[in-house]
Amino acid sequence: MLAVNGQHENLVVKMRNKRSVTAAEEVESIYQEFNLLTHTLDHPHIIRCVSMLHGQSHAHLVLQYGGGFLMEQVLSTQPGRHLSRDDAASMMLLTGRCR
Repeated sequence: MLAVNGQHENLVVKMRNKRSVTAAEEVESIYQEFNLLTHTLDHPHIIRCVSMLHGQSHAHLVLQYGGGFLMEQVLSTQPGRHLSRDDAASMMLLTGRCR
């Protein structure tokens, strides 16, 4: 889900249904994703997690908006599911994630 914060910056809200999370490994995976994107990874080309919100039935990761494409879709068309160095650089420039 796309959202806008008080500073008029685009954000993405990634929702996870808590009821579908049944194994301890899944809970740990959600926590690790939050921790990595909030505290551990600090690089201008990696989106940051702004916040994590909890409701009764869902957990919501609030992330910086990285652009209008899904990397999964892009990689599914590439041999070996990898981008060439030139293609990766072009995508970073297109999304404004390159400084």
